[in-house]
Amino acid sequence: MNWYKIAQQQEFPFMRDLYNYRSKRKYPTESMDDLDWEEALDEVSSDKDIVNVCKFYKIPFEKIDFKNNIYVYLLQTPEGKKVIDDFTLFDPYEWLEDLDIKGKLEYYVSTEDINEEFWSNPPFVYHGTTENNWYKIEKTGLQPRNETRGLSNRSIGASVFTSLDVETALHYYDIVIKINCPQMKEDGYMPYVGRETPLEEAEAKESIANMIGLENYEADYEVGLDPDTFIFYGAIPPKYLKRVK
Repeated sequence: MNWYKIAQQQEFPFMRDLYNYRSKRKYPTESMDDLDWEEALDEVSSDKDIVNVCKFYKIPFEKIDFKNNIYVYLLQTPEGKKVIDDFTLFDPYEWLEDLDIKGKLEYYVSTEDINEEFWSNPPFVYHGTTENNWYKIEKTGLQPRNETRGLSNRSIGASVFTSLDVETALHYYDIVIKINCPQMKEDGYMPYVGRETPLEEAEAKESIANMIGLENYEADYEVGLDPDTFIFYGAIPPKYLKRVK
């Protein structure tokens, strides 16, 4: 008995649709014997189709849920892991890179998690400056500025750059300011905190990779960017600042 008849008996109507599709090819066939799992998955158009194809070809699968009701299917196929997103079959690495290129990472994971994680247990951070700037800062605080950025940070906008490492700040400046973030949280003053854009994107890719089971995946980012850098998108009043070097 050919696969098409088996599919009919098992009440998989999607297989009839696939048969009709294949019968319109230049060289139609009378059976489904030459229809492989990848060709079948290329023709799915609903979640039910995906589930039925996977069951028919005995392909283990699971549905991976992201934010905003976005989801993909992760398949363990004879050729390795595959992802189905919007009813399209992808190699998982190519799919992830495509999300990055098209700027769609934020649709799947939220960079707001960085801000929430930072303020859940805020550390002390440090900001480097010059002697001349310090006299103004100790009176008016640290104000977000549109300073010259590298190419990777050109879209960040007005902000205050800080580091978890006092030596990093001291490496570039003579004066180092310690910022009391725990006290800021205690006072209920918590401006938005983020990371350098390429690092945010790298962390987003690694988070997605982890969710779809890509073991040991490490996203590339520009040499010179520091994972210990945190960016404040708001002023930091003088009461939270202390000159330490």
